Amino acid sequence: MNNFTTSFFTISLLMTMSSCSIDNSASKAYEVTTIDSGAKFCEGTTANSGQIYFSNFGGESLNPLNSDSKGYIMQIVGDTTQILIPA
Repeated sequence: MNNFTTSFFTISLLMTMSSCSIDNSASKAYEVTTIDSGAKFCEGTTANSGQIYFSNFGGESLNPLNSDSKGYIMQIVGDTTQILIPA
């Protein structure tokens, strides 16, 4: 009975290991784009259907409580940028 249990466990383990697949998605290379023209301080970003929305409160320093009223929302599609909501 002991040999049967050991054999059954060994066969079950080998079958389980052979049915597992390795996920290679962690080894994929992703393209990174740096946007630095026309943007000062990124206060928030969100992505939607291949587009990125970039928000900024405006001003000369990173301060969400500023009263300069120079904030904007920028839309980024590929390599092009467009100001959607200007200050």
